This record gives sequence, structure tokens and C-alpha cells, in this order.
Amino acid sequence: MRCPKCGAWNPQDKRFCGNCGGSMALGYVLVPSTSKCPNCGSDNPQGKKFCGSCGASLPSAPSYEPAPPVISCPNCEAENPPSKRFCGDCGEILPRPEEQTSVDEPTDTEEYAASDSRRVRTEYLVVGGLIAAIFFGLFYWAVNFTYTEQVWHDLPYIGGYWETVTHTIDPAIQALFLVVAIIGLMAMVYGAVSRK
Repeated sequence: MRCPKCGAWNPQDKRFCGNCGGSMALGYVLVPSTSKCPNCGSDNPQGKKFCGSCGASLPSAPSYEPAPPVISCPNCEAENPPSKRFCGDCGEILPRPEEQTSVDEPTDTEEYAASDSRRVRTEYLVVGGLIAAIFFGLFYWAVNFTYTEQVWHDLPYIGGYWETVTHTIDPAIQALFLVVAIIGLMAMVYGAVSRK
């Protein structure tokens, strides 16, 4: 494939020119890899002037056809074939070729991406707030929760006695509730701050 920027030849599977680094997406594809002899029909390597089988003169210029059109990604400006629905570099939804507009006009994809971003931030705000509220409530309950029970201790030869035992929630569980509540609070703050 010939580079559209500098004209250097590159293998067909390359995306960028090895000579100048330009994009090969708009390059020219070599149609015949060999040229057929008009006299005997045998294949000859490209660029040869005479047929290796019969000695007849070969056509001198290889024929080229432009590469198919490309769609520019609105997010990362990577060039993609028109048959693709998503950008191969960043995954952004690509506009259809008939939908492509000038750089100054906002596209439907940009508006969708902006509204989608706002929706995600709102979800952070709501879900983070719910998580924070639930787990702060659980933390408060775990810290303040106690229950008592009467336990009989049987002692040999003497009898026994009743003891009142007070139970609390394990401090590790209290810490877990507090950590999850703080994470929910941080998500809520992120959602609120990033909406501006």
C-alpha cells in the first residue's frame, strides 16, 4: 500500500506509514499484486517491463484505487471503516457517514455522551447517598446496640449463681459498617461535585 502523505510503499496490514508515520487509512491499495501478460496471460512480478514467459511488453503503470472512506471518531479522532459501529481505539459510538458534520457543530453522539455522563454522575449521587445512609445507620445501631441476658453458672458442691451478661456488636463489624458508609459518602460527594 502506498502512503497518501509521502508516497512510500508499506505492507497492506500496517495502519501507519513506516517512513513518515502518517495514517495509512487514506492510502491507496494496489489492485494487482502481479501484472498479467497481455500476450500469454502469465503472471509477472509488479514493475517488470517484459513478460518472463513470452518476452512481450508488459503494461508499465500499476493501477491504484483509493482506499474506502473512513469515519472519524468524535471522541479520539481515530479513523474507522464505515462498516464499524464503534471506534476501534476508544469504543465510542461512531456516527453514520451521512450523519458526520463539521467540527464546529455538536453531533448527536456528543450530546448523547454528555447526557450519559450526567446520568452516571446522578447515579453516583443517588446510589452513594443510599449506601452512606444505610451503612451509617447500621454503624450507629452497631455501636449503640447492647443486649443483656441472665446466665446460670453451675458450681459443683456449692450450687450456682446467676450472672447478667451484656453483649455488644463486634468492633470489626462496626468498622466494616463505617468503612462502607464512608465509601458511599465519597461516591455521593463525587456525584455532586462532578455535576457542576
